[in-house]
Amino acid sequence: MANVFVRAATSTDAASLAELQHDAWLARYALVLPPEVLADEPTSTDAWRSVCESGDARSDTLVLVAVSDDTIVGVLASVPATDPDLADEGWVEIAELAVAADHVGEGHGSRLLAAWADLSRDSGTTTGGVMWIHAADDDLRGLLGAAGFAADGAHRTLDLRGDGTVTVRMIRLAALVGPTDTDTP
Repeated sequence: MANVFVRAATSTDAASLAELQHDAWLARYALVLPPEVLADEPTSTDAWRSVCESGDARSDTLVLVAVSDDTIVGVLASVPATDPDLADEGWVEIAELAVAADHVGEGHGSRLLAAWADLSRDSGTTTGGVMWIHAADDDLRGLLGAAGFAADGAHRTLDLRGDGTVTVRMIRLAALVGPTDTDTP
């Protein structure tokens, strides 16, 4: 039986996170984006190192990793929400939620979301979370739905080349982070 758990990411995890994100994007967007766009998509070890150093369990920036037998197999990163309708409301955006392809279906995504919800609730400063996903991503929508996220009506189209030739229709899912049944006022 594998030793599995979720922990806060550290800057030493940055290279593993960049590789995990790149592989997850190749799988997630394979049917949505042309191969040449995916091949050109940069994932930066330095960017992951920076976000890991800036976040902690008491801030609006949080990076969690799922670990299985000492190998990072999943990541969840949340940052303060920047959507105009959510700014200054205590909302955070899950900027990345990814599980290694050979570990999908093992519960790592659910563990990451549960840990994020617990830490967000415990912080006392987070109202809820949102995540933008491409409209055809039924697997990610199902995972988020099982964790209490639902489409909130917001949508956008990303124009990846700026000329309308490569676009991705995105929808926003949202969930409130509130007290659990065992919490009392």
